Amino acid sequence: MRFDVIVVGGGQAGVPLATRLAAAGKKVLLAERAELGGTCVNTGCTPTKTMIASARAAHVARNAGRLGVRVQDVGVDLGAVVDRKNEIVRQSREGLAKRVQVEGLTVVRGQARFAGERKVEVGGQAHDADVVVLNVGGRAAIPPIEGLAGVPWLDNSTAMQLREPPAHLIVLGGGYIGCEFGQMFRRFGSAVTIADQAEHLLSREDPEISSALEEVFRNEGIALQLGTKTTQVSGRAGEIRVRLGNGEEIRGSHLLVAVGRRPNTDDLACDKASVALDEKGWIIADDEYRTSAKGVYAVGDVLGGPQFTHTSWDDHRILYDILLDRPHRRRSDRLIPYTAFRPAGGGSRLDGEGSPQARRAVRERHHAVRWHRPRPGSGRDRRRPQGPHRPGDRADPGRGHRRRRGGRADPRLRRLDASGGVRARHRRRGGGASDLRGGSPVRGDEDRPILAPLTREVGENGRDESAVRESNRRWIRRSISSPGTEPWFWWA
Repeated sequence: MRFDVIVVGGGQAGVPLATRLAAAGKKVLLAERAELGGTCVNTGCTPTKTMIASARAAHVARNAGRLGVRVQDVGVDLGAVVDRKNEIVRQSREGLAKRVQVEGLTVVRGQARFAGERKVEVGGQAHDADVVVLNVGGRAAIPPIEGLAGVPWLDNSTAMQLREPPAHLIVLGGGYIGCEFGQMFRRFGSAVTIADQAEHLLSREDPEISSALEEVFRNEGIALQLGTKTTQVSGRAGEIRVRLGNGEEIRGSHLLVAVGRRPNTDDLACDKASVALDEKGWIIADDEYRTSAKGVYAVGDVLGGPQFTHTSWDDHRILYDILLDRPHRRRSDRLIPYTAFRPAGGGSRLDGEGSPQARRAVRERHHAVRWHRPRPGSGRDRRRPQGPHRPGDRADPGRGHRRRRGGRADPRLRRLDASGGVRARHRRRGGGASDLRGGSPVRGDEDRPILAPLTREVGENGRDESAVRESNRRWIRRSISSPGTEPWFWWA
């Protein structure tokens, strides 16, 4: 069948792009082999944060004594937690199913593969179009560890199907997913050990953040094995043994593998359409999402860049304008904000819940927001500075990444740290701090942005970097060590 556009994959870029193109008068085919919504709705953001909310409730109940509340015998019904998660995911899927009921849009279920140049086969039927958009995403990577194939192991998807907390969960990987699941299951009542070959958890973040997170995890009873590789896995269900490069052996009941992601391109037959892949299988695309094949575009996680929901969503906005030949941005014209946040641990005390000191402490607990900057000289428009940033420079004042005060960019919103990464902290105009959970804002008494203490100004200003870094460490520990608060951030 002939279409104007074929979209392969119903993720956070594919669904809005297909519906908007159909509304614009295009004849569109959307092919999805599993569930609409992609990773975010089905195995990522929505289900994990739903379960983390339950884990946090158990953690707060166990630590309620610090607030004078006595709670006896805190228990977790993981089956009920999973049922609640499944219901919320179901509601999201139903909402997407209604959203794609648009005139001009045909949705087909099944594995899509290239059958030629801009020709796609789904369920034994061939379709062709002038434009093909790939939004096929990724899945958990499988590391080449001896013995792994012979033991049962979990990934981020299957771990959320457990209905009983593991007696002892071993987590391979100290990145975002490993830390998130490790702390969540610890709060569900499991013993947890996290092993990673890097020297720190969240090894791509600043050492201050990693060190503070490790301290919180250890205080919660999570064992850490860092700076050593996993060399062998053996055992059976309920009796898993993990051998480390330092000679130690970890014994547990369950194994979670969270060492990264891999692209869903191995069963797409990209060679039949001359779509080039890199050495890891990610699709190679230019600044306007064009692949090596004429008329074939790629968006979302399959590009191998920052794998965030808001990145995929913005991909669809840019590509929509490109396909309709409208004025448009390019991938390099944007800064991509992201934040690493963990539910807070135990340790600090507020000076009276209703006191000004307590309210100030609650308002000031948050985590840093980092911005991915475009490559120097790669398509910035004339309003953006050319070349790399230097320590002490102002952040890019480009559109969409600033707050305005009196029609001008407010320079107090952000600074660059010594490594060039931007740290920003924002207060919503009108006095409220935006909350990550999407609820009502935390009310404040100020209408001004406050710079994050993570900012480091070193070099020509003569400040002592070691003193600044120690101040950062103290601030980070205070920021993530209260069981009664949640971190928050906001961006324009």
